[in-house]
Amino acid sequence: MRASTLLLVAACLLAGVGAVRADTPANCSKSEYIGTWTYSVGSVDPRGPATDCSNWDCSRDRCETYSLKLDQPNIAVDQNGNRGNWTLIYNQGVEVWIGGKIWFAFSDWTSTESLCHQTKNGWVHAMDNTQWSCFVAHRDGGARKQIPTTRDDGLTNEAGRLFDDAIANDPRRLNRKFRPSQMFVDAINKAQDYFTASYESALAAAGSGTTIGEVERRSGHKLMSGMRAADAFKSVLPKETATKNKIKIMLQDDAPASRLYDDHVSDLPESFDWRNVDGVNYVSPVRNQAQCGSCYAYSALGMMESRFRIASNNTLQPTLSTQDIVSCSNYSQGCEGGFPYLVAGKYGRDYGFIDEACYPYEGRDTECRPFVNPQPGCTHRRYRTSSYYYVGGYYGLSNEERMKQEIMANGPISVSFEVYDDFKYYRGGVYTHQFTKYLSDPENPFHLVNHAVLMVGWGVTNDDKRIPYWIVKNSWGTSWGENGYFRILRGSDEPGGECAIESLTVAATPVIN
Repeated sequence: MRASTLLLVAACLLAGVGAVRADTPANCSKSEYIGTWTYSVGSVDPRGPATDCSNWDCSRDRCETYSLKLDQPNIAVDQNGNRGNWTLIYNQGVEVWIGGKIWFAFSDWTSTESLCHQTKNGWVHAMDNTQWSCFVAHRDGGARKQIPTTRDDGLTNEAGRLFDDAIANDPRRLNRKFRPSQMFVDAINKAQDYFTASYESALAAAGSGTTIGEVERRSGHKLMSGMRAADAFKSVLPKETATKNKIKIMLQDDAPASRLYDDHVSDLPESFDWRNVDGVNYVSPVRNQAQCGSCYAYSALGMMESRFRIASNNTLQPTLSTQDIVSCSNYSQGCEGGFPYLVAGKYGRDYGFIDEACYPYEGRDTECRPFVNPQPGCTHRRYRTSSYYYVGGYYGLSNEERMKQEIMANGPISVSFEVYDDFKYYRGGVYTHQFTKYLSDPENPFHLVNHAVLMVGWGVTNDDKRIPYWIVKNSWGTSWGENGYFRILRGSDEPGGECAIESLTVAATPVIN
């Protein structure tokens, strides 16, 4: 039986302070956030962005209460009648923009359950990055009674989660040597002719790792409880209302982004690739995350590297420091995962990114020490983000057409998807799991996980099949796949697209000055 787990494909925030590592196994649906919340807010911290809320305690501070109602589809209204917006951060927390302030916190949890009616300590600050405070929130009325449901294997969700955890954390499996299977390669290639699998590609996917645990970490796997991505996506996907083929995303003036998407655009080209726009490449080189689960940071920073190039007509070509995200973020889990929305977006807006030369990649969790050993090319500059948003306006509204419009108008986007056994063996072609979903690697039983990558364009195969695909940059080095890239089926009928790659899509706007 295959264990299913939830990966935090995720997010990072707050650099410049001591790293705090905390798992976030909370698994909350959108309906559990709807309602009136009471926010208990502490006093303003004069340190500003260096505010550390990890050990803050409202009982030791002079807290004030603030009432905020979260409503469908993304409208927030506070006690003073101010209207703003909110979005889920996957199924792990909420960010709210209202009354000139930005509020962010992860949902709470215990070792055995998600506490979706309350938050961990969160951060709030003014739009101009001043007036930083800590807060904790709870929904009025407390927890809502949940009706136990049964999984396909007959176990209740809670029993199934505990069973999956036992398998996922079994050291006998994680410590086994990784052994690519030629039998599995042959089975993949026999089952379909969309893409090619190879033994050598599996070795490249494994990198320098030798155990199953090390390879899983490289793939973005986090050993934690929760649903797999497709199930989580289905549980929070809102029912959207369309009017004459156009959907106006209801965002207020101070929201991250306000834009009109047309779901029936006819003038987009059949193919588009930011690696070659009139002969010019706007995408930074493929890099290698090694055994650190930093795919979320590479995805987010790769997007910003490209968007700085595009916005500056290639006069700015930074290579941004992933280690700065891994080691210095209070809002991500270092090599254990994070969210691109909070990296490319919130971290970039509040703190800014630094050059790779200022904090070279080590591929492991370390104390936060940027600029300690700068290399040639370190400028000490902070590259910042102005706005950031889920494609569509808030989490749950992404689709193929909106993604294409966003990519062509503003640059590559950060996306996340489920990694299956066969993906490690990908060598070339248009990847799809639909013909190999009943196959499993007999040597290395991987989990279903989320992996964050960079989408740079789209196209259609130049053959009789005319298969539509996305063009995606991975972070496993140039020896894997198509020189570090892969193509994956576009516009699949599966919820959220093929392997959910169209469900969790993030964009951000760079500051050029």
